[in-house]
Parts: sequence; C-alpha cells; structure tokens
Amino acid sequence: RLASALQPAVIHAFLAAVDAAHAAVIEAAVCGEIAGDALLAPLLVGLGVDELCASGAAIPQVKARLRGLAEEEVRALARQALTLTREEELRTLVEKFAADKDG
Repeated sequence: RLASALQPAVIHAFLAAVDAAHAAVIEAAVCGEIAGDALLAPLLVGLGVDELCASGAAIPQVKARLRGLAEEEVRALARQALTLTREEELRTLVEKFAADKDG
C-alpha cells in the first residue's frame, strides 16, 4: 500500500520539516499533488507551511478553500491533527473541517 499524506507519521514529518526550516530562517514550501489538494491545504498551512506550489489546475480550488480562513482556525486544525493516531481519523477531521467551512 502506498503512503498517504494523511498518515500521522507524514503529518509529523511535515511539522518537523517546517520547524527545521523556520529554525534555519528558511521558508517552508510544499509542492506537487499534496500542495494542490484543497482538502489538505488548510492542514498544511496550519502546520506552518509558508508556500504551496501546485499545478495551475489546482490553484483555484486551493485558493478558494483557504480564502477567509483565520490563522487560528488552521492552527487549531493542525493541533488536533497532531493528536490523532490513525489515517481514518485524520481524513475524517479534514473532511469535517472542509464541510463545516463550506457550510
């Protein structure tokens, strides 16, 4: 089975990379399919990612998902995500967050 971006170890690895980048006064960027996933974008920003680099086709959805979100909202999402231990829990969390914001 291929790795998923919603596996707890992956989320913790993102946080470690972001923390290391920021400690070195370097911006943390995520590129590719993960950055272009509108469901994951708020979580990545909440983890402290400074820049998302995605395909042109994905940008409108990612921007729409992030537009209007407060920094504290995405940080709270990330804090909660970091407490979870199963991929299914993380998926439920980000899907509920998106559904609540879509309202």
